[in-house]
This record gives sequence, C-alpha cells and structure tokens, in this order.
Amino acid sequence: MPDPNFVPPLQQLEQLPHLTAVVLEGLRISNVSAFRLLRAYPDTTLSYGNYTIPAGTTIAMTPLHVHENTDVFPEPHQFNPNRWLIPEQQHLRRYLVAFGKGKRACLGKHIAWAELYLTLAMVFRRFSFELHDTIKERDYTVSKATVVGMVSDQSKGVTASVTLSEANNSENMQLH
Repeated sequence: MPDPNFVPPLQQLEQLPHLTAVVLEGLRISNVSAFRLLRAYPDTTLSYGNYTIPAGTTIAMTPLHVHENTDVFPEPHQFNPNRWLIPEQQHLRRYLVAFGKGKRACLGKHIAWAELYLTLAMVFRRFSFELHDTIKERDYTVSKATVVGMVSDQSKGVTASVTLSEANNSENMQLH
C-alpha cells in the first residue's frame, strides 16, 4: 500500500499480518473493560484443573487479569505486536477477551474490528506521532478498576505531537 491516499478495502487490510498483530496487541493492552464478568451455572458442576466448582457457584473474571497474566502473555505491560506473529503462539487468540467470549460477547465487535483496521491503517500511514511528557505508569497503566480501567489521578493524559506525512495529499484521497 504505497499510496497513503488510497484506502484499501477491509478484506485486504485483514490479510496484513503486522496490522492484525498491532490490532490484537492494542486490544490486549488497552483493557477497556475492568469489571468482573459474572457467570453462574445453576444446574451444572464445573471442573477447572484439579478443582470442582459446585453447581450454582458464581464465578468471575476480568479481561484485565486475563490480558496481564504472565503465564499467557510474558511481559504483559510491554506493547509487543510480534507476540502474535509467532506461529507457536497462535493459541494466544483464545485469551484475547477484549469483547468477551461466547454468547455474551459484544454485539458490536465485528463493527469495532472493522473500524480498528480501517482507522489504524489510515491514521498511521498519513500521520506521525511523537509522545511528550507521557509517563507509562501515570498516564496509561491501569491503577484502579471501576467499570473501565482508570489511570492515576495525577495523570494529565497522553500528550503527543501529530504531523501530517509528506506523502499525504488529502485532496487526492480515494475510498474503495
């Protein structure tokens, strides 16, 4: 995709391994949802490893704890899209729960995926970003959980300079 003014079709973007890895890692590290997803199986006894969970027991998990599990994602606080490109690591998708899983998964997840591909493909081809006065622990690491993950009260937010790439000419942008 050498022309930054050409917007490729979604199907073409979904075939780009590195873009897909960036989308997956962005969803994993962003931890939009920090609330507990409660489940109860009133008539079913469950097994988990060596544990037996009696019928009717309420169980819960948070996407935050799954996405930061060091057994699944080594160095979970590092943005590392390459973890998704290693053939032996294809099982990691099973642990990506940004939109939930199963019957209770987000109804809008397919639209969200499409928007992520299209937005990231165009924004990062047409603009350059440089962070300023941004401290990971203060400005984007989850420090407390409500319904969504919250950063430190001392955070001023993420600050960046955004510049238009030289190859970009928005008057010639073509949508396909």
